Amino acid sequence: EGIKLSDDAGLSAAGINREALAVTLIQTFLRHAIRDGFFHADMHPGNVFVMTDGRLALIDMGIMGRIGINERRFLAEILYGFINRNYLKVAEVHFEAGYVPRHHDVDSFAQAIRAIGEPIHGQSAETVSMAKLLTLLFEVTELFDMQTRQELILLQKTMVVVEGVARILDPNFNMW
Repeated sequence: EGIKLSDDAGLSAAGINREALAVTLIQTFLRHAIRDGFFHADMHPGNVFVMTDGRLALIDMGIMGRIGINERRFLAEILYGFINRNYLKVAEVHFEAGYVPRHHDVDSFAQAIRAIGEPIHGQSAETVSMAKLLTLLFEVTELFDMQTRQELILLQKTMVVVEGVARILDPNFNMW
């Protein structure tokens, strides 16, 4: 009984506030992933409906992701560190989580992620290339002998999709 996010005409006819809807979409995804430890991993516009009361309804739960309690804490600390530009804290959390092997230097890792974070900090959403950002992240992953974790790859992929949907709703939306 809702309107698919892929139904542009339906959203317009219903007078849906797209900016608010973009925020709700991201908050819903992050709440599921970080608070609840599971998330819909195929949140393209055809799988998300907006209800008359503004809530979202997700369908087609064929691909779901799970994140353990420790990974959720690590993820929350990493995101918070990036938002606050505390790259040393972000590096330390990576080491604490075991994402970076101990034979690497924390300060060197912090410098590498600073090189990724600083150029995009404060940029508008449309000027940041998610493809380039992901490429840089994968280069750092390889450089520091980090093992890719299946649940985090699924989370990262879904985050890119959800952010893309939010940008369709509101081209000025900046998740960060």
